[in-house]
Amino acid sequence: MKLFLLLGYLLFSKEKNVEEVIIRANEEELALPAAGVAGLKVGISIDALGKVEAQAGAEKLAKFAPNEKAGMKPLDDWMAKLGKEDPLNVSIQVHGEARQQVVIDLLNLLTQKGITQITFTDHFDPKK
Repeated sequence: MKLFLLLGYLLFSKEKNVEEVIIRANEEELALPAAGVAGLKVGISIDALGKVEAQAGAEKLAKFAPNEKAGMKPLDDWMAKLGKEDPLNVSIQVHGEARQQVVIDLLNLLTQKGITQITFTDHFDPKK
C-alpha cells in the first residue's frame, strides 16, 4: 500500500527531491479497516438483464426488473422492513452486461437511505 502511495506522490507531486519523498512516505501511518464490520450484511445482485435480487441473512427479496414506473421501489420497501437497529453493510454484485442505469438507480437509492458502507464484489456470502 505504501508503494502505491509513494508512486502516486511521485507522479503527481511537484516535489523533485526523491529521497525526501521516500522519507515522508515511510513516516505515514496507514490504517486498514477493522476485521469485523458492524451492521447487517445485505447482498444485492444485478444480472445481465438488469433484474435485481437481494438477500440479508435468511431474508430474501425475489428477483424483480426495475422499470420506469416502479423503479427500485420493491427493493426500497424490502430494505425498510429489515429494521433500523443496525446500519446496513451492502455488497453489490453486477453482471458485466447489466445496464449502467440500473446500477446508478441502485446507488441513488442507497444514498437516499443514508447507507455509506457499500462494496462492489464478485461474490456475496451472507454468513460472513
